[in-house]
Amino acid sequence: MRSREVGVGVHYPPNHLQPAFAPWRRPLPVTEKAGQELLSLPFHQHLTEDDIHHVVSALGQAVETARAER
Repeated sequence: MRSREVGVGVHYPPNHLQPAFAPWRRPLPVTEKAGQELLSLPFHQHLTEDDIHHVVSALGQAVETARAER
C-alpha cells in the first residue's frame, strides 16, 4: 500500500502488549495474530472521491498481489 502512496499503519496494537499492561501480560495468540494482520486505511473528512478511488484501487491490487504470492 505504501508503495502505491497510500498511508497505512497499525492504529490499535493489542492492548496486552502495551507497556502499561506489562504486569498482567500473558500470551493471547489469536489477538496477537490479528494485531499482525490488521491495518488502518486513510479515513477522514478531507478525502476526495478521487482519493477514495485511489485507496480502494491500491487495496484491491495489494489483495490480488497477496493472493498470487500464496
